[in-house]
Amino acid sequence: MLGTVINARYEVLEKVGSGGMGSVYRVRDRDHEGREVALKLLTPQDVLWPVPP
Repeated sequence: MLGTVINARYEVLEKVGSGGMGSVYRVRDRDHEGREVALKLLTPQDVLWPVPP
């Protein structure tokens, strides 16, 4: 995943950690002068919560 560009904006620099809900990466924000920020990517099962009836 290193070097991958997400949404034509965030360049992945390193994986910071992961857990039950997803992973956190240190990324470079290309839209804000290369500022380094954290980006959390959720796992699909956490994004698609079941809708109660």
